[in-house]
Amino acid sequence: MAYPNALEIDLATILRGSTLVSTGSTGDYSVFVGIRPNSPERAISIASFGGGSPNPKWLMDTVNAQISVRAGIYEYQLASQKIQKIKDLLLGSTTQTIGGSKYVSFTMPNDVSFLQYDEDQRPIWRMDITCIREPTNSTGQTNRQSL
Repeated sequence: MAYPNALEIDLATILRGSTLVSTGSTGDYSVFVGIRPNSPERAISIASFGGGSPNPKWLMDTVNAQISVRAGIYEYQLASQKIQKIKDLLLGSTTQTIGGSKYVSFTMPNDVSFLQYDEDQRPIWRMDITCIREPTNSTGQTNRQSL
């Protein structure tokens, strides 16, 4: 069985394929997986965290990630608007296949919220996203059945 990408890699692929991230011009946002570097100032970071219990019968998993948006100092509203746009992009999106996984749904257990100012007084907003995914290739040794 081919194992899927980590959720944060697939979410980064979705964001990079949208108009919400860096296109190379000054002032755009860059996407980082598993890390929030000190620069650039405007950064979107994605990290996964524990999901739901794996289903013992069905080849389907519930996985979670946190997406955070940091903007420059005095750009509190800009960071807030960017994370709202990411929320709008993911929620209600149609089923899509990325990196060996079929993402059936994107939901949020709570709304976006302000997280903190970092050590350089830059605002950071966050959101948690829950995804239901199924592998696109279910061949191999497994006791679970495809839906």
